[in-house]
Amino acid sequence: MDVPCVEVPDLVRRFLARGLCAQDTRALREHASGCGACAELYRHAVATVARVGRERRLEREAGERVLRRERRRRAMLDAHAPAPRRGARLRVLIYPAFLCVLMVQLTSPPDRR
Repeated sequence: MDVPCVEVPDLVRRFLARGLCAQDTRALREHASGCGACAELYRHAVATVARVGRERRLEREAGERVLRRERRRRAMLDAHAPAPRRGARLRVLIYPAFLCVLMVQLTSPPDRR
């Protein structure tokens, strides 16, 4: 199958998107092996996609390293955090309730009997 140069950019795009059948892929590679301009276009497109993929992989790996470092830091902080004191939760509940009762007592009018 002879591919004209005008169809090569579309074939290269479809090839990079993995949308070419084996026969079209073979025809594209055969044409690129005989045509310098199309071979350059093909090499440049493949190199660009590879570079973008490599950059994405490096960014993903850097993000994963940051997450791992943050998880380790949190684990170390959790391991060295003081244990909650006994009754701390009870104080959190009782003190506000006590203050509410005290405020009601102080603001209510005195009993007259």
